[in-house]
Amino acid sequence: MLRRSITPLAFVLATALGAAAACGGAQAGVSLPSSADLPVSEGCDVARGCPCVDSPAELGTPSDGRRRFQVRMGGARNTRIGVRIGGVGTAVRPDGDPGERCFRVDLEPGRVYDVELIAISTERNRPLSARWDVHELATSVLFPGGDPGVAGSAPAGRRPALYTTFSTGCGTLTGPCQLEGARAWLQELAASTGDWDPCGSTQVRSVRAEGADLPNDGRLADVLVGFQLVMRRDPPSRPPESEGCPRR
Repeated sequence: MLRRSITPLAFVLATALGAAAACGGAQAGVSLPSSADLPVSEGCDVARGCPCVDSPAELGTPSDGRRRFQVRMGGARNTRIGVRIGGVGTAVRPDGDPGERCFRVDLEPGRVYDVELIAISTERNRPLSARWDVHELATSVLFPGGDPGVAGSAPAGRRPALYTTFSTGCGTLTGPCQLEGARAWLQELAASTGDWDPCGSTQVRSVRAEGADLPNDGRLADVLVGFQLVMRRDPPSRPPESEGCPRR
């Protein structure tokens, strides 16, 4: 049975920030290319990404038995935001690009992927602001029928579904990620049992973090949140957030 091991993120980040401050605010070595090289699914552009959608029916069907994920990234204009998947590639929302950008990537089941969520402020005196939402697509899940007496209830049957894999962030499109806010954010992650939906086919474990603050400021200049994405061989068989799905 897999167990989720979490490094105390607030401690790791505070240690990195303290070391950066001692060196005059130098960044902690977090890097991210200016362009993407992630192999994306059909209908997507490797540089510009894909339309962000909320309906699983709009995400298409992966090939070769792989599982499709939508990676949604957003943040302030001065923040370069990315997701790096070990052995696969990197998706990037460049700085200067307002709002959200999405990528779709197909991953092989039965494997463990090292994932890094990265955000870097590209302006020396402005802190970063970033958010990531990663969802897994299941193309055919059996849903029970809704209550016939409730308007809008869906009938029983098979249809696609989206499962939360990882969702986190700090700051808003217009407001920066403050240092204390960042520590609270990472403490919440460290104390949680995981944001991933156990009804999906993935598990998140071994979360870690590092970062640096702006010189003499106390607000984040860069941050990296890494974790292992464990993919089971069997696809999801129950609707998202159903009761009784085990955290394996």
